Amino acid sequence: MKIGRFHFLTEKGLSSLTKAKKCELQVVTDQGGQQLKRALHQMMMMNTVEYYEADFDTYIDKGYAFNPHCFTVINFIGRNISQVPFKVYVVKDKKNHSKYIEFKNKGLHDDAAAFRFKSMEEVTSGTLAELFKHPNEEQGWTSFMFEKIGYRKTTGNSYVYGSKPIGFDTVTSMFNVPSPLMSIVKGTWSDPIKGYKLRHSFREESEVDKNNIMHQKEWNPSSGGDADIYGMSPLEPLLRSLKRSNESYDANLGLLKNGFPAGVMSNESDIPMTETEVDQAEKAYNKKWSGGTNINKIAQSATKVSFQKIGLSSVDLQLLESNKADLKDFCHVYGIDDIIFDQEHSAYNNKKKKKKSVWEDTLIPELNNERDAFNTFVAAAWSKKDGVEYFIDYDLSVIPCLQSDSDKLSQRLEREFKIGLWSPNECRVMLGKMPDLENPDMEKHYIDSSLKTIGESKNEILTILASVSPIVANKLIESIPAEVLQAIFKDR
Repeated sequence: MKIGRFHFLTEKGLSSLTKAKKCELQVVTDQGGQQLKRALHQMMMMNTVEYYEADFDTYIDKGYAFNPHCFTVINFIGRNISQVPFKVYVVKDKKNHSKYIEFKNKGLHDDAAAFRFKSMEEVTSGTLAELFKHPNEEQGWTSFMFEKIGYRKTTGNSYVYGSKPIGFDTVTSMFNVPSPLMSIVKGTWSDPIKGYKLRHSFREESEVDKNNIMHQKEWNPSSGGDADIYGMSPLEPLLRSLKRSNESYDANLGLLKNGFPAGVMSNESDIPMTETEVDQAEKAYNKKWSGGTNINKIAQSATKVSFQKIGLSSVDLQLLESNKADLKDFCHVYGIDDIIFDQEHSAYNNKKKKKKSVWEDTLIPELNNERDAFNTFVAAAWSKKDGVEYFIDYDLSVIPCLQSDSDKLSQRLEREFKIGLWSPNECRVMLGKMPDLENPDMEKHYIDSSLKTIGESKNEILTILASVSPIVANKLIESIPAEVLQAIFKDR
């Protein structure tokens, strides 16, 4: 199935172009004109650049399965995202849940953890919770997500089949469907997707209800035909780099295959050696001095000889530089800093910062995309069935580079705890500790070192709010829970 936009560069398109040029040249009938015709045709074909087709075969066979840069980058994204667990929660407080989503989308993970504790309760058992541990009988969560991300980042589309019991809308198992085997049945402009078809063989395919498919796609700006209902592979703008990279590796392989001597050894005698003597000398030298055990040993010669070392040519060096440039192209298109893959020149601290940046700029937005898709495809139907609001979310506590420095976080919480922004339990949760749910005082907000509740310290908190600028005061008020504000201002 062709989904690309380079049809004018395909073999068929070139053939059509050639035919058009030939038709234009047929008006010239004299001998000189015929020569001109042949010259122009030859020049046109010499200057033609052949591109890869923008299709699944290219993305998989010439991309992910063939090119090391492509494999490395896509593998990096899939491996990192797949290690993040997804959990099921029941929403208890919609207002605090909205705050949680706001803080998490801003990358304020510590603050978000406090609001998660206040707004949601984790579901640890049951069919829905099990679904995000083992999506199907054959796969765990890591394997399932790696496969899912891999299809989308390679082909631009991922398809998840949700199995539902007869008569129910709730998904009980999920399977990744290979994107090259799926095709979309186009509907109307108001309902663009009518259904899906799964190809079993060259001649056989079956229809799939669209309500059973979670289709995620990369944005595709193309219009016309079926382009607008399929996602565009990130490899499409990389087709030139992909071809160049593959040909560069082929060229390097050709150098190794054809062989290239490290140098030339010659006899400086005035009497030239015969061909037989040259062969015998070469065999004798290789027999005695080749192999790793003979490195740096000193050779003795009974005659005067010279050795001319042969280094890398400018063409060889260009191939190496082109290889580095191609890797950068792949990294930049996929939103990754290529310093992540530099094992030689990048300092540890710099690489750590860059990796955190990759998470914040690229990987977390991908996780947000996955989270929203699962909540729409899975959680909505389960919420309707059980009469509660389920929320499916990812847990970043397993990612070391995203964890706050414990000392700095403790100092920050100490300051904010004294002005009543956080309860003791909220501080414990933000520090990665289990909350104390048995003690009701751990849920209260306190002010200053006297450990009075805010409700008991109205004048103190009002004095603090009056002593800061209106902007700071508003931010403090926005951070104070509604019940705390009510306790402060109920008599005013």
